[in-house]
Amino acid sequence: LNDMDGLKSFYSRLNFDMHSTNNIQLINPISINEPSIYNILSSKHKNIVKNNINFDFYSAVNYKSLSVPSYELSKILGILLDNAIDAALLSEEKEITLACKNLKNGFCQITLKNSYINKDVNLQKIYEKGYSSKKVKSGLGLWEVSKIIEKFPSMMLSTEKNNEYFIQILQIPVKDVS
Repeated sequence: LNDMDGLKSFYSRLNFDMHSTNNIQLINPISINEPSIYNILSSKHKNIVKNNINFDFYSAVNYKSLSVPSYELSKILGILLDNAIDAALLSEEKEITLACKNLKNGFCQITLKNSYINKDVNLQKIYEKGYSSKKVKSGLGLWEVSKIIEKFPSMMLSTEKNNEYFIQILQIPVKDVS
């Protein structure tokens, strides 16, 4: 039919669908061996797919070996992923990457990276109670995250941004399982 635009659109959608399928295969109860973590990741993944956000996911972590209770980590991941989804939805790129890996220093690192448009977000204030850069403001999510992290002095959360991505890096000590 010589409809190049239609063909490009078809292949773009097909590529997105294949990418989504590949990622959901990684979010399963075998690879995510902690039920509450699996639950939050699969729930957020459904929301990501529903909103046509490009999602890359990598996990090579034994979640049962982390030194933070899974319900606390679930709260943290839920809040961070909700914020990432909200920000990615507003951006033109609509991208989220979640990578979970073990580091050689006895820590697990969870890196959440998302596209965003609010380049003026103040990284010094985002964890303050009541501070929000969103139109619908509550300003409680990241404040709650900071309160959870305060309970576990060896857990660290750092936040960075560049012209393309807003990045949250959570480091959690791994229990000695030997």
